[in-house]
Amino acid sequence: YTERDACEWLIKRKVKTVGFDYPADYAIRYEVTDTQHNYKKDEFTTHVILFPAGIYHVDYVCNLHLITKKRVQFMALPIPIQDAEGSPTRAIAIEE
Repeated sequence: YTERDACEWLIKRKVKTVGFDYPADYAIRYEVTDTQHNYKKDEFTTHVILFPAGIYHVDYVCNLHLITKKRVQFMALPIPIQDAEGSPTRAIAIEE
């Protein structure tokens, strides 16, 4: 998961978007399986730190090992879902 100091590191470097190939917040790993725990907002670190800083994040990106270049053009094409705050996307990396 992504801890607070990692989020702050990303903000200092002025990234615009970050992609994760894992559940970005610790609480997400257990939110479904541990229904007895009352998760607090600050346990969703990437949401409470990155979003207010204007940094988007894309969760569960796969096949990152297929990228051969150090820098790529990245696009995440979301499915428009009315009244949703997130969406499945087709995430693509274009190597130039």
